[in-house]
Parts: sequence; C-alpha cells; structure tokens
Amino acid sequence: MNLDSDIQKKIKAYLDDEMTDIERKDFEGIIENNEHLAETISILKTMDTVYDDNDWSLYDGEISKLKATSNLFKGEDITSFSQKVKAAESHYYGNDKKGVRHYIKYVSSFAAAVCLLFIGYYFLGKEQSSLELYNEYYNERDLPSFTTKGETINTLSKAENLFKTQHYKEALEMFTLAYNTQYSTLNPNLTLYMAVCHLELNQYDSAHEKLDSLLQTKVLDSHKAYWFKTLTYLKEDNKTKAMETLELLTKNEKHFNYDKAKALMKALK
Repeated sequence: MNLDSDIQKKIKAYLDDEMTDIERKDFEGIIENNEHLAETISILKTMDTVYDDNDWSLYDGEISKLKATSNLFKGEDITSFSQKVKAAESHYYGNDKKGVRHYIKYVSSFAAAVCLLFIGYYFLGKEQSSLELYNEYYNERDLPSFTTKGETINTLSKAENLFKTQHYKEALEMFTLAYNTQYSTLNPNLTLYMAVCHLELNQYDSAHEKLDSLLQTKVLDSHKAYWFKTLTYLKEDNKTKAMETLELLTKNEKHFNYDKAKALMKALK
C-alpha cells in the first residue's frame, strides 16, 4: 500500500486523536486488514517523537529506516531517556500534545538526532573504565625519538623502529642490550622505552621497576616516569594507585603532561 497524502493525513489525525469515533472505527478497520499500514503506525507509536509538523511525509522506502530507528527506543537505557524527555515535555506543555508531537520528514536526520541525544545522555554520565582512560590518554608520541635526520642508524634507532612496528619483545631485547652497555647512563630515555615495552607486553611489575629506577636517578626528564606509571596503573585497572601517582605529578606545573594529568584526575574522580 502506498502511503499517499490522504493516508498520511489519516495517520496524523489518528495518532493525534483528532478523529471522530466513527472515523477512528473505520480507520482501525483499515489498519486491521492492512499489515503494512499497521506496522507503520506501530513504529510511529513506538517512536512517538517527531520533526516538522508543518511539512512531514513518509514513503515506502523509509519504512526499513523507521524500523531500524525504532529499535533504539526498545532498550532499557532509551526507555529511561524517553521517560525523562516526556516528563520535561509534560512540565512545559501540560497535557496539550497538539503542536508538540511532530512527525518525520527526513528519517535519516531524525535517527542521527536521536543517536546524538542518547549518546550525550548515556555517555556523559557514564564513568569511564580504567582501560578506556588508558586508551584515551596513552600516546606513543609522548615518547622521545632516538632517530635524528641524517644520523647513522644505530642500536637505539633500530630498537625504536621495532617498537613503532609493535615488535615489543624484540625492541625490549635490543633496548636491554643497549642498556647493559654504554647507553644506560648517557640516555635515561632508554629506561623509559624499556618500561613502556614491558607495559605493552602487560609485564606491569617490570614496567614499574624501570619507572621507579628512573625516578630515583633525579636526572633531567625523570619526572616523565610519573605519567607512564599512571598509564601502567590504568592498564592494570588500579585507579587508586593511578590517582596517587597523578597527585605526585601535579605537584609541579613543570612536570611532563601536567595539563593532561589534571584532566585525567577529573575523569578518575
């Protein structure tokens, strides 16, 4: 059945309760004998929200989109969201729903709007997990680079390339070899790379051991260890320890990633 303008007007009048008893009875008889029309009205009732009451239209090709969109309204989270919206609507408009309920002119636009509203409602109030925070705040670019333009490729730059291609075990072996030779005292960033290799391999105790040793050296940039210890705690799902480390980091505005640390503390609270 094609949803022509006459049927659309009847659907609108039916849903807005603007039909006489006889008109309603006749139209319900049509609905009862037309599965396509019954399904369309059921979807619109489920969604019960709308756009553009001055100029709305439906066509058969949009029914599949309506079905997909209406499924959003059947979950517990959306039900709760819908109840909040209706409560606000009732507060501002009372029982007068004429002019408040709108119908769909562009289903895709409506679906996008609903998704954005729900995402905002659901996720802004949702506490992020430790792993989600880790993934959000970990950035490989926070690590230094051993490769300088025009420089001959050496052990550290080779290890760095292995690290960047996610060959963490091989990178760790090469960094460890360098650490046990002439580089250990000359380049404390080597210790940082070793710690992050352990972190990527989920070897948390070893990561903390390396980072603690870096903090104890008191050399330039050793405070970077606070940030990577925080990330390590997040990855091993220890928010308490992560917060304690952030408190140490934020005692000094010159510490590495001070601003990010402040933002992360708010996310953890």
